[in-house]
Amino acid sequence: MNLKARFALLPAIVGTLLLAALPALAATAVFTGTLNFAANPYADHPVWIAAGTAVDATLDCDASFALDPLLAVYGPDGSLLDFSDDGADACDGVGSYLEFVAATSGYYTFRASSWDYALVGEDTGSGSGGYTLTVNGAGQPPAGGSYIPPDHRINLDQAAPVVVYCQSYGIDIYARNADNRFLLALQVLRGAYESLGTPTENTLLGSNADGSVRLFLLSTGEFQVNAIRGNEEYVMIWTGCPAGALDISVYDRTTGALLAQGNFPQGMAGAMGTPPAIPPLMPGELGAGAGT
Repeated sequence: MNLKARFALLPAIVGTLLLAALPALAATAVFTGTLNFAANPYADHPVWIAAGTAVDATLDCDASFALDPLLAVYGPDGSLLDFSDDGADACDGVGSYLEFVAATSGYYTFRASSWDYALVGEDTGSGSGGYTLTVNGAGQPPAGGSYIPPDHRINLDQAAPVVVYCQSYGIDIYARNADNRFLLALQVLRGAYESLGTPTENTLLGSNADGSVRLFLLSTGEFQVNAIRGNEEYVMIWTGCPAGALDISVYDRTTGALLAQGNFPQGMAGAMGTPPAIPPLMPGELGAGAGT
């Protein structure tokens, strides 16, 4: 187990870390938020997608099932491509699901809203609530050189086996599966670590079922994720939520040898381009549309 004590003894290697065994692929972008019918009835999430990419997107409600989700997608020119009301098994059968092949490269804007607001135009009781938007097929703009993730993840290394999110309610960790898509592997609520303060010894906060993804609170007050993929162990240490500087190392699990190491300050620069301006969504605007 590679914890902070071992990490601190390793020589510092400055540079950019990319796991050479994994190519740069279309990725999964995950967004969470809360809608309020009166104050913020929809939210836009631009995602850069390469031409020819097969994309699928799901809008799910949170555990309260308060929101009846509706998802719309707009193309790089700002025009509405499609929308979905009840196209997914998520959210007890009323989640939204869209799939398409990107005709051109650029920013596609995924608009999370509700059946109440976008179709009916009035609050019937399901126009407010929490949501999770998952977009498979997110890409990386070719300009700029540095990798900028398509969402608010805190680890910016493009080929990481896990992606980590500081949420308002705690920490979510998604793990890359055999299809190079990310599925939720571990969630630790804020109260679980805030109640510990700064522990006197490194403390396991949680693990997925097979132990391949583990989250620790270190005696330094930092967090550490250990993720196993094949014969490599990915170790990420960060200062807290919201995240500051990240230290990432990759080890050979058989020999314990350090394979790569680097620092990834959150918010590293890169040329992203500009998402298109999307017209405001008016109450009931999509009610006359076909959608899916």
